Amino acid sequence: MNYLPERLSARLLCFTAATCFGFCESILAQDGIDEILILGDFSPVTLLDADKSVSVITADGIENRQASFLTEALGAAPNLNYSSGASRGRYFQIRGIGERSQFIDPINPGVGLMIDGIDYSTLGAAASLLDVAQVEVYRGPQGTLFGANALAGLINLQSNAATNERSLELGISAGDLSGNRGSLDSTRTSLVANQPLADQLYARFAFQQNKGDGPMENIYFDRDDTQKIDETTARLKLRWDTDQHTSDLTLLKLDFDNGYDAFTLNNSRQSLADQPGRDSLDSQAISLDSRFELQQQLELRLLLSASDAQSEYSYDEDWTNPDICAGQACAGWEYSSFDQYLRDTRNQTADVRLQGGSGDSHSWVTGIYLKQLEVDLERNYSFAAPFDSKHQQDNRALYGELQLNLSSDWKLTLGARVEQFESDYRDSLAQRTNTDENLWGGNISLAKQLEENASLYARIARGYKSGGINVARGSSIPLQYKTENLLNYELGYSNQWNSQLQGKLVLFYQDRRNAQVKQSLVTCPPAGGSCSFDDFVDNAAEAHGYGLEADLVWDANERLQLAARLGVLETAFDDYLSFSHVNAVDNGTSVTPYDMSGEPLAQSPSYQLTLEAQWSLNQRSSLWVSLEAKDNFRFSNRHLAQADAYQTLNARWSWQQDSWALSLWGRNLTDETYATRGFGSFPNDPRDFYTSLGPYVQLGEPRHLGVSFNYSF
Repeated sequence: MNYLPERLSARLLCFTAATCFGFCESILAQDGIDEILILGDFSPVTLLDADKSVSVITADGIENRQASFLTEALGAAPNLNYSSGASRGRYFQIRGIGERSQFIDPINPGVGLMIDGIDYSTLGAAASLLDVAQVEVYRGPQGTLFGANALAGLINLQSNAATNERSLELGISAGDLSGNRGSLDSTRTSLVANQPLADQLYARFAFQQNKGDGPMENIYFDRDDTQKIDETTARLKLRWDTDQHTSDLTLLKLDFDNGYDAFTLNNSRQSLADQPGRDSLDSQAISLDSRFELQQQLELRLLLSASDAQSEYSYDEDWTNPDICAGQACAGWEYSSFDQYLRDTRNQTADVRLQGGSGDSHSWVTGIYLKQLEVDLERNYSFAAPFDSKHQQDNRALYGELQLNLSSDWKLTLGARVEQFESDYRDSLAQRTNTDENLWGGNISLAKQLEENASLYARIARGYKSGGINVARGSSIPLQYKTENLLNYELGYSNQWNSQLQGKLVLFYQDRRNAQVKQSLVTCPPAGGSCSFDDFVDNAAEAHGYGLEADLVWDANERLQLAARLGVLETAFDDYLSFSHVNAVDNGTSVTPYDMSGEPLAQSPSYQLTLEAQWSLNQRSSLWVSLEAKDNFRFSNRHLAQADAYQTLNARWSWQQDSWALSLWGRNLTDETYATRGFGSFPNDPRDFYTSLGPYVQLGEPRHLGVSFNYSF
């Protein structure tokens, strides 16, 4: 069922979003819209006062969607997309920039991922939403705040802090999907306990086990759990709070053992694979966030983190089994291939900041940042000898930001970061590559208070992403690729017309230089059989993108709240000749590259729209409904295969009495078929004697219905 045209006009959306900010004066005052604080920046600031494009997904938004993992809640953040190719969506793209996959090569993320101050930027599979207070999505370069891993932006998950109140909450949820697409049976149990330990010492413990059979049915083994979800998350938080000092200590344990059996030869939910893969993560992490008040308006902040993660990513490359051609003319044409990647990732960071100011005239922050990342990889592949590599990365940075209140109406912010990046890579193919770069980024913004609750800002930010390494697999693949730089220009307007209506509109333009582009060379034998895929990163000379983000919340009356969130995005390469594109021409002696100038970037839907309504039906029950729409987008820069535009309808009815709460919920109520990962045409079916077919896609979550029960002491 389609609620919107297949492709909305970007101009119409821009006009609609702009006109939404023009009406406001006739609404009667009620209780008002809750104020939202952004916590991941240098200092807390309200969402409307931030001089940058930020979305916040609150705990209520997570609860309404019954989201246990980040990708189940991302519909609330405009111009944020994700790529699957595993049990979950593990790779994120902001405004069309970000990774889509990782195989043998090390990667430097374009989108940062922080969980309670722990850097999980290379491990998106860690994004559990257990006891998360809010998810903050920073769009545009965060060069001053975060550095090399935030060229496109940053996703910050902040869990609830320990408090001085004693509480205990138990939760259980059960969901089911049935029908001709398979069966999805899921359960989630959780416990959250908060306990004061002493006069100034508090503890909070959260535990969750999330299990599900998954949406796939493996008809070769007659199993429905080869794409299973089996995730255990545990977190302990301690807070020591005195008059002049506050410390938050976080201990995090993730034990995920998910299945990976997502692709089929006919894009169905019925797998033929005889070697289903795994998507597992076993991680332990610790972080410390300490604030010391040295004197009035002078604070020392210490942020430390360390994490260790062992992961397995494996899959049946042929998607079939040895019996697929039994009794048919293709007997003997079958092949069997299994690919396994075992990674051990260790990450340590230290960030020491001084923050101060002088009354209402100015404030400042300066700091030193250190990071060491080590990744050991072991690859086991059916058609190659075992492969292993070691990659070590060291970052050292100096940064600072100054905020000047030029008058009661004008504010100027200046920020800069200088970073030294070193890496050492070696592998069993005798490749040894060292890189050493000096990188810099920063921001400048000017904000004007137009009236009591309205403001306008202009911002320029420079981000950077370090160069990297491609594993040597022939002369056609570059051994290294260059550093990418991004200049981002933003103009933002926010207003709270009264206690019922508030909104924010951001217009942006981004100019990319030496844009890093994920590509793949596909080599297939002339007589048919297994094709080899060699992924690598290349540099496009230039690329650009522009668009808008709009967020509008309206308390229509004391029982009804409406919200609309819109992202509009247009991207294109300005200058890029691709030798690995499917349309590059091989004349037998040389390859004529395919000119991608003017073509859109992968993972860049032209619009993303969310409409939400929350009704208070009576004192005990409420109803929440959301419609989320996304335009079509290309899966890759190498081929033309794309995900079709789609819309999903979600709803939750909740009832509460005293300490008891019950909810009935559903995601994708209309059972919309949509894709979260895809490949272009290539030969993989022996029954067609390896004729090049496709595209092949991984399907997103089908209709998921469930019931949840919570009890609070």
